[in-house]
Amino acid sequence: MDSFDSFDNTDVIMDAGSELISLYLKDPVLAAYDLLGVDLAAIQRVILRDMWFKNYVITIAGRGAGKSFLLGVNAVLHSLLYPGYKVGLIGPSFRQAKIIFAEVEKLYMQSSILREACAKKPVKGSDKYYLQFKGTDSTAGSSIEALPLGVDGSKIRGSRFYLIEIDWLAQVTSPIKERVLRPMAAVVLNPMKRVRYLEKMQSLVERGLISEEDIDEQNANKIIMTSSGYFKFNHMWKRMCAYWQAIREEED
Repeated sequence: MDSFDSFDNTDVIMDAGSELISLYLKDPVLAAYDLLGVDLAAIQRVILRDMWFKNYVITIAGRGAGKSFLLGVNAVLHSLLYPGYKVGLIGPSFRQAKIIFAEVEKLYMQSSILREACAKKPVKGSDKYYLQFKGTDSTAGSSIEALPLGVDGSKIRGSRFYLIEIDWLAQVTSPIKERVLRPMAAVVLNPMKRVRYLEKMQSLVERGLISEEDIDEQNANKIIMTSSGYFKFNHMWKRMCAYWQAIREEED
């Protein structure tokens, strides 16, 4: 028997796959290129990295800058690389949420890797569009949902997501944003695993082996918002000013 045939290379393959996923988690631009066949423009790379590494983002850009496209790319990459991830695509109307989902559909059609990772083709219902991913032995499949917001947000109350992407932010009223959309992110992926991790890190801090700054916050829930420019009397301007103040004060 040939020596290669007798060598069980399953562990080697798994290790190589884990290293590649770790690389993609650190470089979403590379992940988009390799997994989805997407070659981003320079400014789009900057925006995608912000969407990937930061938990609260407002992107204000002109029409045609690719905001909905980047939301689609960000949603798909999170669903691919974080098993069991739930992504919600929200707009002031169902039509605008569908625009983001249309970008997800385009990625599905052009990427054989994405199609293989999905349990079925994109599904379009009367009150929800969604894409369901295959699960693993220990985790249910990820999902991407485009939902109608409705007049007061009542149509989506009770939904829970790890990543919420809001397009046309200027047209989403502030009460709906705070009372409906923010609570939708009040859910934790693998909560007990997170508890055990923090317990371990705190023990290392108390023993003087690491500092508080060394603790990895890991993948917190995220709210990503985009919009074209709008008037200063709108709630979005006040929110942008608050973000700029936080940046000046060097908050996370």
